[in-house]
Amino acid sequence: MLGAPRGEGAGTGAGAPSELRVRVRLPDGQVTEESLQADSDADSISLELRKPDGTLISFTADFKKVTFCTCKQFCFGKLSSSSLCEFSRRLWNIWGMFFLLSHRFKRERENFPCRQEGGIYCRAASRPVSSAGSELSTGWAGEEAPPPLAGSHSSALLHQDVKIFRALILGELEKGQSQLQALCFATRLHHNEIIPSEAMAKLRQKNPRAVRQAEEVRGLEQMHMDVTVNFSQGGLLSPHLRNVCAEAADAIYTRQEDVRFWLEQGVDSFVFEALPKASEQMLLPRCGQVGDRGKPCVCRYGLSLAWYPCMLKYCHGRDRPTPYKCGIRSCQKSYSFDFYVPQRQLCLWDEDP
Repeated sequence: MLGAPRGEGAGTGAGAPSELRVRVRLPDGQVTEESLQADSDADSISLELRKPDGTLISFTADFKKVTFCTCKQFCFGKLSSSSLCEFSRRLWNIWGMFFLLSHRFKRERENFPCRQEGGIYCRAASRPVSSAGSELSTGWAGEEAPPPLAGSHSSALLHQDVKIFRALILGELEKGQSQLQALCFATRLHHNEIIPSEAMAKLRQKNPRAVRQAEEVRGLEQMHMDVTVNFSQGGLLSPHLRNVCAEAADAIYTRQEDVRFWLEQGVDSFVFEALPKASEQMLLPRCGQVGDRGKPCVCRYGLSLAWYPCMLKYCHGRDRPTPYKCGIRSCQKSYSFDFYVPQRQLCLWDEDP
């Protein structure tokens, strides 16, 4: 069995990433090795396993909190309508992009307020506009933001809570498939899905030869992915995304409902790009029903996390007034993703009618 999370200071040094390797039984009965890594400093957990067909599945849970600065800027000149304020906001963002691309930023970035490990973010918001020089909350969201032109700032600690799935799929050359195809799916992470990173970092395995089987099988979750993530801006959503999804730069999918949550948390909309509307996608056939490899269709990909610590167990002792951590509960969870592809050849594994 796996030992209960140890007390503070146990195992590796405080904050140091830790790795746990376990043998797990897949839903089809086969056994594979799974790697679980936890980094309490980055507040993240990653899981990786290789399926018998060679497909490499990885899962990253990013709990990282970020500081958002609300930068108060004054609109240019005397304003009589909110449209002028919007124009100045857009001009500010264009200037910010130009500034980001200049080497001068590297020398001045440390002077920007509210800089933390997770990056700097200015959350955009609107305010009523009067005929005088009214305030407009505006800003630049990003790991590397330009310094404010003028004005003051305030900050708030927010959760972005992102989970990232990646599949590296080996192609079947005899079917005309490419040697390797990568997919990434980013969705909102809920805190009851997996144990905290600091608890994961303290897990120890007492019997490394044992084959683990999940205590709880959680239901299949079907998701319709109708938005893509701009890879060049993906670090604004999660610093892990650009590393995890490097091979899937053109195939990073998410959902509108998750995008709405992240926008409320201050992530800028330019991180996301819309796919064809759901009504248009409903008219498209499943890829398994399309014979022409150049035609658009709706692709489906399924994956399963065979074993992961989903909950902490608490015990009661006669000599302890409060419950204490005494183990974990393990879960198995399967996911099914539907998403638009412009060509059938990008979804050759989907052969179901």
